[in-house]
Amino acid sequence: MINYLEGKPVISSNQLTVLINGVGYAVLVGGRTLASLGSDQVALHIYTHVRGDKLELLSLIHISEPTRPY
Repeated sequence: MINYLEGKPVISSNQLTVLINGVGYAVLVGGRTLASLGSDQVALHIYTHVRGDKLELLSLIHISEPTRPY
């Protein structure tokens, strides 16, 4: 399981990708979390959600955001 990511954020179309050593990890975040991220480096605690045909990475900085931000 993935529980922590630290790397360069790449934000496009309200979607966050964390770039680490040439590998991009798509992370689901809410709008407030996305707006509060810096542009040089991010450090995120991750919840890895595994379900049948999906593996999703989720991180919330603002606890008041919904748990399914997409």
